[in-house]
Amino acid sequence: MSGALTAQLVRLRGQRSLRVLTGDPSGAASGCTVFLVHGTGGRAEQWRLVWPGLLAAGHRVVAFDALGHGASPTPRHWRSYAGPEWVADLRCLLDRETSATKLLIGHSYGSLIALAALLLPGAPVERAVLLAPPAPDALPRAPRLAYLPVPVLEWMRPQLSAGFRAAAWGPDAATAMVDAETVLSDRNSLYVFKAMWRQWLQLAPLALAGLTTPVQILAGEADRLTPPAGAQRLSDMLPHAPLEVLPGCGHQIPLERPQAVVQAVLSVALAAPVTAYAAGSL
Repeated sequence: MSGALTAQLVRLRGQRSLRVLTGDPSGAASGCTVFLVHGTGGRAEQWRLVWPGLLAAGHRVVAFDALGHGASPTPRHWRSYAGPEWVADLRCLLDRETSATKLLIGHSYGSLIALAALLLPGAPVERAVLLAPPAPDALPRAPRLAYLPVPVLEWMRPQLSAGFRAAAWGPDAATAMVDAETVLSDRNSLYVFKAMWRQWLQLAPLALAGLTTPVQILAGEADRLTPPAGAQRLSDMLPHAPLEVLPGCGHQIPLERPQAVVQAVLSVALAAPVTAYAAGSL
């Protein structure tokens, strides 16, 4: 099995289109589709070390570049990058798939997008895995950087890039991979970053406390962007969301610990039925 996915530009709603990657297992199918949701400044290929293991387990895989990311369109329209718009895109992708079981994996800000999708009425998702999620009370207001003009942010890009690199990777991350990812990250639109920071998705604590969907959380011990303490607060807030902290791992869990991600998905997929959680029998 090559582990390759097929990419196409998919129109989801109105004039809104995304680059979507899909792949089916070559062997026996499990009947489960796993949706991969990257974070701010990410792209579908950041899951490239994860999806071969999911395909090998018999799962169908759907990944995508969010609007303004990767090879998806980057419209110069501020409201296009509001958090609820990203959630609506994910819901469209979920509704397009007809698999018997659907599972969400979100990384970083993508974890908040995944949680918001789970909170929508009739969400067709049975399980979720959250990687390096922000604290539930993170970013109540946009950072000061979000109010600077884009030309000023461009002038600051080397400093911003160096700071992200230092905070995002664990000590054991391969230098060649970090270098390659840094080059790609430095191509991200700072207009998109501004728009996302200023329209950051906020989730109501009361709604999170009522979420019955089983969730597994993974956090990197060496993550300085979304530290494990924030993941612990989220774990404490959700009814069924155990936390595992990965020693020596940074923020980029899909690239630093892909096997841990695959194992978490397999463990969650084989867990007891959701009704058992909802009934409080576990």
